[in-house]
Amino acid sequence: MSMFISGSSTSTGSFHELHIADRVGIGTSTPLSLLSLAHDSNTNMIEMHRTTGGVNQKWAFLIQGSAGNEFKIHNETANTDPFTIKT
Repeated sequence: MSMFISGSSTSTGSFHELHIADRVGIGTSTPLSLLSLAHDSNTNMIEMHRTTGGVNQKWAFLIQGSAGNEFKIHNETANTDPFTIKT
Protein backbone atom coordinates (compact mmCIF):
# COMPACT_ATOMS: atom_id res chain seq x y z
CA MET A 1 0.00 0.00 0.00
CA SER A 2 1.41 3.37 -1.01
CA MET A 3 0.37 6.69 0.42
CA PHE A 4 1.48 10.12 -0.71
CA ILE A 5 0.99 13.45 1.02
CA SER A 6 1.56 16.60 -0.96
CA GLY A 7 2.00 20.13 0.22
CA SER A 8 4.65 22.78 0.54
CA SER A 9 6.81 24.22 3.29
CA THR A 10 4.95 27.51 2.90
CA SER A 11 1.45 26.02 3.15
CA THR A 12 -1.13 27.10 5.68
CA GLY A 13 -0.35 24.16 7.96
CA SER A 14 -3.52 22.33 7.10
CA PHE A 15 -1.90 18.95 7.80
CA HIS A 16 -2.84 18.85 11.47
CA GLU A 17 -4.02 15.23 11.37
CA LEU A 18 -2.88 12.10 9.63
CA HIS A 19 -4.99 8.95 9.57
CA ILE A 20 -3.34 5.73 8.42
CA ALA A 21 -5.24 2.47 8.19
CA ASP A 22 -2.34 0.03 8.50
CA ARG A 23 1.36 0.54 9.32
CA VAL A 24 3.77 3.48 9.34
CA GLY A 25 7.42 3.11 8.38
CA ILE A 26 10.03 5.83 8.86
CA GLY A 27 13.30 4.90 7.21
CA THR A 28 11.77 1.69 5.85
CA SER A 29 9.33 0.91 3.08
CA THR A 30 8.33 -2.43 4.65
CA PRO A 31 7.23 -1.78 8.26
CA LEU A 32 6.69 -4.98 10.22
CA SER A 33 4.71 -3.41 13.08
CA LEU A 34 2.26 -0.55 13.55
CA LEU A 35 5.18 1.90 13.83
CA SER A 36 8.62 0.97 12.53
CA LEU A 37 11.64 3.27 12.77
CA ALA A 38 14.83 2.33 10.94
CA HIS A 39 18.15 4.15 10.93
CA ASP A 40 21.66 3.05 9.97
CA SER A 41 23.73 4.91 12.57
CA ASN A 42 23.96 5.66 16.31
CA THR A 43 21.89 8.83 16.07
CA ASN A 44 18.68 9.45 17.97
CA MET A 45 15.61 7.57 16.74
CA ILE A 46 13.06 9.65 18.68
CA GLU A 47 13.62 13.04 20.30
CA MET A 48 11.42 14.89 22.77
CA HIS A 49 11.86 18.55 23.67
CA ARG A 50 10.32 20.72 26.36
CA THR A 51 10.90 24.43 25.95
CA THR A 52 8.08 26.10 27.90
CA GLY A 53 8.22 28.02 31.16
CA GLY A 54 11.97 28.59 31.00
CA VAL A 55 12.59 24.83 30.86
CA ASN A 56 14.77 23.61 28.02
CA GLN A 57 15.07 19.83 28.21
CA LYS A 58 15.81 17.35 25.42
CA TRP A 59 15.50 13.55 25.72
CA ALA A 60 16.05 10.83 23.14
CA PHE A 61 15.48 7.13 22.53
CA LEU A 62 18.21 5.36 20.58
CA ILE A 63 19.86 2.05 19.75
CA GLN A 64 23.67 2.01 20.05
CA GLY A 65 26.62 -0.32 20.44
CA SER A 66 28.81 -1.86 17.78
CA ALA A 67 26.27 -4.67 17.35
CA GLY A 68 23.22 -2.50 17.99
CA ASN A 69 22.90 -4.21 21.35
CA GLU A 70 22.14 -1.19 23.55
CA PHE A 71 18.79 0.55 23.97
CA LYS A 72 19.11 3.91 25.70
CA ILE A 73 16.99 6.71 27.02
CA HIS A 74 19.42 9.59 26.73
CA ASN A 75 19.25 13.00 28.42
CA GLU A 76 20.59 15.25 25.65
CA THR A 77 20.61 18.29 27.94
CA ALA A 78 22.87 16.71 30.57
CA ASN A 79 24.56 14.30 28.11
CA THR A 80 23.79 11.30 30.35
CA ASP A 81 22.22 7.87 29.85
CA PRO A 82 20.03 7.35 32.93
CA PHE A 83 18.52 4.18 31.41
CA THR A 84 20.34 1.55 29.32
CA ILE A 85 19.48 -2.03 28.42
CA LYS A 86 22.49 -3.96 27.11
CA THR A 87 22.38 -7.52 25.74
